[in-house]
Amino acid sequence: MPRVRSLLGSTHVSHFEVFSRSIVVATLGVMMAGTAACGSSGALRPEAPPAPTVSRLGVEAPSGADVRVDGVLVGVAPLASAITASPGPHAIVVSETGHETVGQRVVLAPGKSRTVAIELAETTQRTWAWITFGASAAGVSTGVVFGVLAVVEERKARDLVQRGSGAVSAAEETAYNDALAAGSTYRVGAGIAAGAGLGLFVTGALLYAFDEPVLERSDTSAPPPPVAVIPILAPDLVGVSAQIVY
Repeated sequence: MPRVRSLLGSTHVSHFEVFSRSIVVATLGVMMAGTAACGSSGALRPEAPPAPTVSRLGVEAPSGADVRVDGVLVGVAPLASAITASPGPHAIVVSETGHETVGQRVVLAPGKSRTVAIELAETTQRTWAWITFGASAAGVSTGVVFGVLAVVEERKARDLVQRGSGAVSAAEETAYNDALAAGSTYRVGAGIAAGAGLGLFVTGALLYAFDEPVLERSDTSAPPPPVAVIPILAPDLVGVSAQIVY
């Protein structure tokens, strides 16, 4: 029996030693991991702040122009504030009635701000509308002048009749007929000029009213870069981010 007791005792001790060694090894592993995390000073190292994930885009355009970014209307110029956008390539389109639509592509760096200034030129249709308005004003003015001359000639003919007493001389008759003919000619000219002026005004108004901006793919004719490389700068982190546009 003592031999059996001794064997059982040694077996019990053996299991305890194995269990104790396991605890020691596990504890040592935890201590080593904790020391590596704390560093040589024993204090916890602060985590590096995450790299910025948004950027800001400012767009300067003529007052009243529509501003679109990536096909979405973000506001009417002047914009109250910059636009928050993700880093990478973006398509800006600025349009306004009576002006050529302008598109531009930009690449935003992470956490950075960028301002883009865009100017708009008048469309050919809007230019012709202004020319037509000018011609219309000239036509109406000419009609007014001819109308005044017609009244003057008709009054001259009436004065000749009122002055004549008795027999009318050949010279007076000729002057009377000339005045009537001139008055009639001026009246016809006034009608033609005024009618032409009115027609030109209507044409100019139609050209002006229907001069809407055209939004097409060609507005952003500059093709996007196939690969956009964006630098990333942050505490304890330096690198680049590559984006493929297709």
